[in-house]
Amino acid sequence: MSFNNSTGTLSGTPTTIASATDYTVTASNATGSAFQTFTLTVTTPVYTVGSTGPGGGKVFYVALTPFACGATLAATCSYLEAAPTLGASNWTDAGYAWSGNTGTPIGDAALRTAVGTGYVNTLAIVNQEGGGDTAGRAGTIARAYRGPNSLSDWYLPSQGELNQMCKWQRGITGEALTNLATVCTGGTINSGSGAAGFTSNLYWSSTEHNTNNAVQQNFNGGTQGNTDKSSLWYVRPIRAF
Repeated sequence: MSFNNSTGTLSGTPTTIASATDYTVTASNATGSAFQTFTLTVTTPVYTVGSTGPGGGKVFYVALTPFACGATLAATCSYLEAAPTLGASNWTDAGYAWSGNTGTPIGDAALRTAVGTGYVNTLAIVNQEGGGDTAGRAGTIARAYRGPNSLSDWYLPSQGELNQMCKWQRGITGEALTNLATVCTGGTINSGSGAAGFTSNLYWSSTEHNTNNAVQQNFNGGTQGNTDKSSLWYVRPIRAF
């Protein structure tokens, strides 16, 4: 942050959290001087559904209680944001096969369904032997996305995360949006705040179902199912924070 000596304006955006700290500002001229002490505190920002997240995407889920997240599920997060379709580094939904290896099961490493587990799933997809890290595949495409703010932790959503994104893009609000047990039904596609860009199509999750199939969700009707990993379903990267 910076202080303008001419106008007295304090401006900028803090980049770290800080406890209450006193700052004294002194003004002087030929006739004398005066001072004023201010106490400033930098707290964790509070995001709401539809606001812009740290990665430049749109926040589509705000947890009532923090959830495990990150590459090893050792971190704690409270929000999910989806890749934006407008502005710098915008994302365009398109169809991709699930991975480069569609005939070998990944197993436990990619079977997670809960909110916050998509990152672990996606890393398992990309790191799979026999062609997991293949260009033009859902897992690889999602991991390669950097967004407007060049962050490197974007991933393919888990089954639970995909359901939350489906509810958001249909304009579902209130308890039905925050309740993880509520399936994606009702509303109208693309009517949610900042949800433009979705299509009436099937979207991939990062959750594996079995050797040849992975979980997908129909954003038109909201139903989830599983289909062959070689199917060209749509992709929207997300990140947790």
